[in-house]
Amino acid sequence: MTKASFWRKDWFLGLGVSLVMLAAGGTQLIEALERFAYDWGVRASARTPSDKISVIAIDKRSIDNIGRWPWSREIHAKMIDRLADAKAKVIGYTVFFLRAAARSGPGLCQQTSRGLPAPRAGERRSGRATARRFA
Repeated sequence: MTKASFWRKDWFLGLGVSLVMLAAGGTQLIEALERFAYDWGVRASARTPSDKISVIAIDKRSIDNIGRWPWSREIHAKMIDRLADAKAKVIGYTVFFLRAAARSGPGLCQQTSRGLPAPRAGERRSGRATARRFA
């Protein structure tokens, strides 16, 4: 085996890279490279958000207008109905209802379902709500 072929072996390259990474691991070099790569990736994939997307947040102004939090389920249902009437294709909702409603039970479900219109084409009705398919 010649001296030149020894340096060309794959194991030697792997050992060399491993030793460099081991030595650099104790410094801030790896973290700086990771931050640089992350920043570059974010800049490369950044796009202008669509003007067709709306975020509706519950903020201090909303609480001042509607009333003290937590709001009743009826208020939440009215908000969803208004979004559905505006032809929203997707409604993402992240409010958790951890307590039972003040007015709940089978009687309320029957009363509510009597007030719903008959399902139209493209709609399906479950036990709790009507899910509309917006196209």
